[in-house]
Amino acid sequence: MTKFRYDGPLASVTIADAGDVVLNPGGEVDLPADADYVRTLVALGHLTPIASAEHKPAKKKD
Repeated sequence: MTKFRYDGPLASVTIADAGDVVLNPGGEVDLPADADYVRTLVALGHLTPIASAEHKPAKKKD
């Protein structure tokens, strides 16, 4: 599962491996990144993957 930020219209969907999901504008949701509908929402710009703290680059010290 991948954490996404949703920026589309309010929606309720059923996604394989995730079940029934309510998509709230501005909300965060865990979804399977390889699901067809999830890929469609990403392509439309409605879903944006959220980088986890593990993947953020370290801050430079001056």
